[in-house]
Amino acid sequence: MGGLRYLTGWTDEDGSLRFDAMAPGEYRVFAWERVAADAWLDPEYIAGIEGRGQLVRVGESGRVTVEVRVIR
Repeated sequence: MGGLRYLTGWTDEDGSLRFDAMAPGEYRVFAWERVAADAWLDPEYIAGIEGRGQLVRVGESGRVTVEVRVIR
């Protein structure tokens, strides 16, 4: 987990979220209705839900649209 970077944000009223200036690469996206503060930084917590995240590949164009299921 040492090389991972985290981006956080909140959706708008339509459920949309946008990140700007992301480097190309693979990311795993998680969406929670509620989550304890900084829970995603706990390797044990993430290990238990990793399969529920949506894998996303960001290319050079940097534009990707993803639909993510909310973890409840």
